[in-house]
Amino acid sequence: MHKYQEVFFQQFDRTIGKWQSEGSAVHESEVYRLLHTIKGSAAIIGLPEWTDKAIILLQQIDEEGGKVLSLPEITQILVPLLHLRAQAAAKSVDLQPPKTTAAETEEAVMDSVSASIPLPSKPLVLLVDDDLALLQLYKEHLEMEDCMVLATLFPDKAVQWFYDFKPDCIVMGVLLLGQSGYQLLNLLQDRSGEMIVPVILMSAQHDKSDRIMAYALGADDFLAKPIDPDEFTVRVMNKIRRKQAIGKYMLLDELTGLYNAPYLRKEWERYSHESLQNGTPLYAAMLDIDHFRDINQRFGHAEGDAFLAQTAAFLKDRLLPDELLIRWEKDRFLLLSKGLRPDQAKQRWNDLIQRFAEHTFEAEGLSVSKSFCLIYEQITVQQGLELHEAHWSDAMKQAKLRGPGTVLEADAELEKGPEVWRIAILDDDPIIRNMLHRRLRDLELDGKALDIRTFGDGSVFFEDEWHRQTAQYLVILDRMMPKINGLEVLARLRAGYPADRYRIIMLTGVGEEEEIAKAMRLGIDDYVVKPFRLQELEARLLRILQGKRV
Repeated sequence: MHKYQEVFFQQFDRTIGKWQSEGSAVHESEVYRLLHTIKGSAAIIGLPEWTDKAIILLQQIDEEGGKVLSLPEITQILVPLLHLRAQAAAKSVDLQPPKTTAAETEEAVMDSVSASIPLPSKPLVLLVDDDLALLQLYKEHLEMEDCMVLATLFPDKAVQWFYDFKPDCIVMGVLLLGQSGYQLLNLLQDRSGEMIVPVILMSAQHDKSDRIMAYALGADDFLAKPIDPDEFTVRVMNKIRRKQAIGKYMLLDELTGLYNAPYLRKEWERYSHESLQNGTPLYAAMLDIDHFRDINQRFGHAEGDAFLAQTAAFLKDRLLPDELLIRWEKDRFLLLSKGLRPDQAKQRWNDLIQRFAEHTFEAEGLSVSKSFCLIYEQITVQQGLELHEAHWSDAMKQAKLRGPGTVLEADAELEKGPEVWRIAILDDDPIIRNMLHRRLRDLELDGKALDIRTFGDGSVFFEDEWHRQTAQYLVILDRMMPKINGLEVLARLRAGYPADRYRIIMLTGVGEEEEIAKAMRLGIDDYVVKPFRLQELEARLLRILQGKRV
């Protein structure tokens, strides 16, 4: 627990130091937040006396109070905690961990990682709380259960990850930065309910009214801080298992009401066999909304969902008697048509995308129009759906390259090429650079090619035109580098480059929790603590490279 105590003390010192350096009065609510955090986390990391003191002090502070406290008043209130902090500082030598070798430290880091590389289908947990030490502690325990964990201090990042990655469970604190967990829950409630995603709230305040409010807003569970990490993990895993069990029987898309991809995977053999057996022509058309991300960025994810629902209704209203419409994934739909001649099929697709482009939808009171890219194929041979999926995916990439509104037949002569991910390794240590390059070069990814380059510092990376072309990038970034360090590279990428095309993993050292917090604030996708085993890094890379979760 030593490293978590160090993070705890750093957070406490930073808060007190900030108040002292500013020298101005502090709102009562800020003092309440500090005490609430201490109450919820201290006992878990082996500091029960801090929790006991915080419980007593909270009785003197009003969460909703508008009182403004001077520095002497705050000092007087926090005397019991300042005394404990002085005792801890005096014993800091005794708190130092025993000396370990690099190999022993590496083994400790890897205790939570499976020997085999976890695939992106592993349960994904979204964890958001204002307590960095608690985030790290719970993240490590969930990873020991083979979960992938997205952990953040920031509610807006949690919202983005919720829509981008569709987690299997959401765990959030009631006290968050900038808003409350109740507000975040209310924001996500409709979609999390539709997606059958369990939501767990945590709080050090857990009287009857708090619990009732959480459940009334749609929370599936309410955990009282401090909660033992082992119990926390069991509670989360129970929710995930229940969600997965229910998901096996969910054959309708929650947002649009259409059949989903699992339904077609289950019914494909029967459906296609019937058509081929009867000699009935069968066509499959895949439709992808052009530049759909613009809707999310301009109006927000909720309006993006509304647009998808309107699009589904548009298509559903124009179905022919022998057609089946599937919500395939995200902004992509699959239309199966029986009985069309080749000339009728082509006319059908051109007419459909023309009508869609002419149609206007409403978003926040404004009229919005979009177009489809459409690829189609006549099914003439009985074969597994996965083979068709690969064919459709390749064809759609070609259609997208030709521009919005393209209609393309996915014939066997279609020029194919693997999707290319550009991986940039930024580290000033040539041994690390070469080791990672060799290891990643040998990764085998279905349908994807890797273009890997290494850079000794951030300035060399930004000088290379390779880094700014139209491609998908994965940047593996060391925090400590000369000239331009990792945090500066991260800040520059997030400020001037599209986040959907630049995924970033930071390599950081033990004891650099403050830098991790800064990286989270700047928008990092994941981080790995050195020393690490390559299997751990590979697992995180695979989640990104293969990361579409259906």
